[in-house]
Amino acid sequence: MKIKICGNMEKASVDAAVKAGATHVGFIMSASFRRSVSFDEVVKMTADVPKAVKKVGVFVNAPIDFVKHAVSVAGLDMVQLHGDEDMDYIHQLGNIPVIKALSDFSKISDFENVSLLLDAPVGGSGKLADFSSVKFGEINLPYFIAGGLTPDNIAEAVKKYPNAYGFDVSSGVETDGKKDVVKIRDFIKNAHEAKNEK
Repeated sequence: MKIKICGNMEKASVDAAVKAGATHVGFIMSASFRRSVSFDEVVKMTADVPKAVKKVGVFVNAPIDFVKHAVSVAGLDMVQLHGDEDMDYIHQLGNIPVIKALSDFSKISDFENVSLLLDAPVGGSGKLADFSSVKFGEINLPYFIAGGLTPDNIAEAVKKYPNAYGFDVSSGVETDGKKDVVKIRDFIKNAHEAKNEK
């Protein structure tokens, strides 16, 4: 089971995520979005992140060359695409591993050779997203569950979606808009405890 802590803006949250057992740490790289960080900031925050932990840059309808440059300069392992990017766009990225975020679940079958991130249409609600329209048995790609996850409900989500490749959280491990190292630790701990109960 993968755990991705996204929207990191400080080294302390990255360090806490890695120490607690996160498998992915995410950084918003599209400048107009809240929590966005620069290439240099990512390099500084991830200087001692182990190779086993994947560094993910999050982009929204960014120019292909910008994404490739970010991967190279910031030392990213993969990219997460949150806009209208399609397979044509993804093919232009070459061999860069991709997580494609979707809140329009009718488009799931449009993608191949990527991981999916199934997200709530509106983030930050604090409630689990409604995936009742998703035919999970027909998804042939690894998928992350996101949307409304918190330390308090991650155990429920782990049990509800036992075949999920991973779980993704950003605002659910924040206090007053900043990453909370205690919430990060509790989120990952509760996720693993729920997984191991089976």
